[in-house]
Amino acid sequence: MTHMHQALAASNSIVFKAAATALRLAALLAPALLVAAPAFAQTPEAFKGANPHEGEALVKDRQCDSCHAQKWGNDGRDIYRPGKLIRDVAQLRKQVSQCNTGLNLNLFPEEETDIAAWLNQSYYHFK
Repeated sequence: MTHMHQALAASNSIVFKAAATALRLAALLAPALLVAAPAFAQTPEAFKGANPHEGEALVKDRQCDSCHAQKWGNDGRDIYRPGKLIRDVAQLRKQVSQCNTGLNLNLFPEEETDIAAWLNQSYYHFK
């Protein structure tokens, strides 16, 4: 084998190893991307930067489900059925704001958005 053939063989080996490494990395990352992609794809522009986890904590802290249970029965979560009262992101945000104002919950606008984002993530799934 000539010096040129040896160099070409070594070059092909390096390229092959790099390609194999890239494929292994892609195989490792693919499941994570598949899990994360739906969460990002379902976040409406209105909820960009919102904190749904904080929204969930606020719903528990302000006892929203207890109030809903008193008004509508069961555990109070029946009110979160998509398509009945709430048909889009704007109506969802409006309803959270009305609860805040009507019940003097003293939520900041950012907290209303966090709650609406959590409700959307958990129940409505508006895009």
